[in-house]
Amino acid sequence: MDRASDFPRHEVKNGKRSFDRLAAEWWLVLLLATALVVCSVATNLSQRIDMLFYDLVQRHSSHAPQPQILLVSIDDHSLAELGPWPWPRAREALLLEELAKGKPRAVALDLLLVDPGDPLGDNRLAKAIASGPPTYLPMYFDVSGQEGTGFDVVKPLPIFAEGAAGLGQVSLTPDTDGIVRRAYLSYSDGQRSWPHLVTWLAGTARSNSIPTATNKTTPSLEARDPVMIAYAGSRGSFATIQAVSVIRGEVPTAAIAGRLVLVGVTATGLGDNYSTPVGSDRTLMPGLEIQANLLDTILSKRLATPAEGACLYVFALAPLLAMMLSLRRMPPRWTIWALVGLIATVLVTAGALLAFGRLWIGPGSALAGLMVVYPLWNWRRLAAVSVLIGEELERLEAEHDPLERARPNLAREDFVGRQIKLLRSAINRERDMRRFLVDRINQMPDAVLVTDTADRVAIANQAAGDLWHSLGGRGSLTSGRQLLGLLSPSKAIAQMEAPAAGSWQAEIEAPDGRTFALRFEPQRAADETTIGAVIRIVDATEARLAQRQREDVLQLLSHDMRSPQVSILTLLESEEAKHVAPGLVRRLRGYADITLKLADGFVHLARAQTLRFEPQPVDMVDLVQEAADSLWPQARAQSAEIVCRVPEAELWVLGDRSLLARMMVNLIDNAVRYSRAGQIIEVTLTTELALGGSVCVASVADQGPGMDSEQLERLFQRFQSGGTPRINMGGGVGLGLAFVHATVLRHAGRIKCNSTQGVGTKFTVELPLCETFD
Repeated sequence: MDRASDFPRHEVKNGKRSFDRLAAEWWLVLLLATALVVCSVATNLSQRIDMLFYDLVQRHSSHAPQPQILLVSIDDHSLAELGPWPWPRAREALLLEELAKGKPRAVALDLLLVDPGDPLGDNRLAKAIASGPPTYLPMYFDVSGQEGTGFDVVKPLPIFAEGAAGLGQVSLTPDTDGIVRRAYLSYSDGQRSWPHLVTWLAGTARSNSIPTATNKTTPSLEARDPVMIAYAGSRGSFATIQAVSVIRGEVPTAAIAGRLVLVGVTATGLGDNYSTPVGSDRTLMPGLEIQANLLDTILSKRLATPAEGACLYVFALAPLLAMMLSLRRMPPRWTIWALVGLIATVLVTAGALLAFGRLWIGPGSALAGLMVVYPLWNWRRLAAVSVLIGEELERLEAEHDPLERARPNLAREDFVGRQIKLLRSAINRERDMRRFLVDRINQMPDAVLVTDTADRVAIANQAAGDLWHSLGGRGSLTSGRQLLGLLSPSKAIAQMEAPAAGSWQAEIEAPDGRTFALRFEPQRAADETTIGAVIRIVDATEARLAQRQREDVLQLLSHDMRSPQVSILTLLESEEAKHVAPGLVRRLRGYADITLKLADGFVHLARAQTLRFEPQPVDMVDLVQEAADSLWPQARAQSAEIVCRVPEAELWVLGDRSLLARMMVNLIDNAVRYSRAGQIIEVTLTTELALGGSVCVASVADQGPGMDSEQLERLFQRFQSGGTPRINMGGGVGLGLAFVHATVLRHAGRIKCNSTQGVGTKFTVELPLCETFD
């Protein structure tokens, strides 16, 4: 009584202590995860994840490039037609002169003009640069430097630079994995600034000098104005014409007029080629086309700048805080969906900011925080649950044990060892109690099943299992409906599935002829809710069978066996009794034969229905051949032929050999009696794969008169005949097929008959193959 009254207070105190522990650990996990995310953002630890996400977005966001961009490619074909690279300056001048005829808006010549050539060619090229459309020339940085400087600015020769509309750097900086994803629109040494070449074409270039706070020049370059390149597509996305076509004047003026033209080398082994987010590992993109993608990014207003500073930390920490709040507030079964939702939100937000906000924030740090905090918090929560379970196991161990089991020795055990022993003790107590209940149920002679509300079998005694297998059930008995379905496919299950079914009982005759008394009793909890059912099945076959056999014997003695004897006595008392004619002798013999057949058939049928036998392996190949051989004389006497088609390998089934042999003899004998001269009786033996396992299929087909549907319906009833045999006195007595049907059911098999009048009849028997000999 005292322990019961202390239980609520114990639960409250224990719950408050668990709550305080979880709250402290929640704050600890939050602080640790925050530190991890801050470190990841500060050191760019998640750069690889960010790059993979950016590549994925780029591959799925291709767009049509700006139509005003035109590439003039000095490719392999141009070199093959006009000569190897480098070309004479006169040929380069000719290329610019031909372009000028098309009146482009501007030209960016991505060729380094830092070495002098022949004077005439240099003069012609300088004139083409100065007199044609605005032409912009590239420059580059030599980071080795001379005379102690950190770098040198390498510009085109003065003769070319003086006539150019502007100079721009063309530096491309791959990421750590060698893929070009971003570009810097300017470089600076603290006093001077050098814009990117394509910014001149886009009209966004800054002045070549910028004001500074001091006049001091930084000895190293500083990349400024980073932007993410929004690739229009894979290699070959931009309109491109070959340089040889321009030089030969084969390009229409309309194809060049008003366009921004980029000229560069793309021939194999010349020029620069880079990996890009939109190319495969083996497909590189020429630097000329990457410059075109950068120009397209500027012109199409897809210019996205990488986020910096506090924006990065807010983006990475906000999902972490939301996840921690979800873990604190939501039930455990919902937290995984919160994690999935936050991951999706981070990815969608990063993609949306890139596509619409023109701001690039890598999702790697935010994803890393989510992926770390989820298992970390669940680990800590499980630790708290472990402590609670340990306390409950301690209390359970202290309670009274009805079975008086030995208690575990918990001395000198650590926390884990103590919990293991307590849990093992609790499990053993549960198993012992279950074993106690199962043993008591197994001691009952009748089949008993205990099921839950889903009709799953919780406990089934040995008698229930034996009944299940004797009815042809395969595998384990898992539900009450399985067993009731074999007993009665309609009545029992319909009553069992009726709404709010209460207690009921019924007497059911199974398909194999046995009779069972069935009782169904629902089990209810203390609150009157149904928690399962107890099904008890009593085999009443012997009592019913004894009554049925008594009736059959009375019928046999009063009708089937008495009538032939009366006929014989009548004939013997006639005037011809003293001088019996040969025909009369045959009739007497016929009646006597009918009497014997009736007696034998009745005995065999009763034996098939009631004989208790121990199943033994039986070779159906040997059995079928013996049955066919035994009826060969009868078939020959009627000028019919028995054709036996059996496999060479043995086919084993479990059963009683004498019953199975009589079954096959009856089937073949039935076919012989209904066959005419010259007809074939085909006996075959095969195997098939059926639901639940392989089966042996034995079939007997004749070419007799066949049967109508009415005859088929009562074919396997006792004292019924399938048709009219060839001769009157050789007919059956109506028990042979009833015997076959009873034998098949006793062996958990199936039998079916297909018959067409005027064509013949085919009986097919399916018996489960013996797995041991399969």
